[in-house]
Formats: sequence, structure tokens, C-alpha cells
Amino acid sequence: MDREALLDRRKHYEEQITGYRRDIENYRSGRFTMRSNTGTGFVDVSEQLAVGLEGMIERLEDVIKMIDEKLAEG
Repeated sequence: MDREALLDRRKHYEEQITGYRRDIENYRSGRFTMRSNTGTGFVDVSEQLAVGLEGMIERLEDVIKMIDEKLAEG
């Protein structure tokens, strides 16, 4: 990938991280709730979604680090 494409990818991932953090805040604050039908009733799965998004953020941050390393190489 050329430098411009790497920078575009990096910006896109940063925007995703920002959105995920906002979603995590919304799930944990109770502004949004996600319920799942378990067959015996509905269960709030908001915290599980928040934890999943935290994992996505970690992976995206790792990718951003790799992009930064690639950009540093020139």
C-alpha cells in the first residue's frame, strides 16, 4: 500500500474506535440497551456488547500501530 492509502486506513480505523467508544458509553450508561431472547425470557446483553467492542478497539489499535510502523519505515 502506498503512504496515502495507509493514512486513509489509519484515519478510518481511528473513526471506528471513536464510534465504538461512544457505543460503549451508551451501553454502559443505560441510554441504549440490547436484549436477547434466550427462550426463557429476555436478557440484557449490553455489557457483553460493550466488552466485545473493547476487544475490537484493542485489535484496531494494534493495526494502527502496525500502520504507524510501516509509515515510519518510509
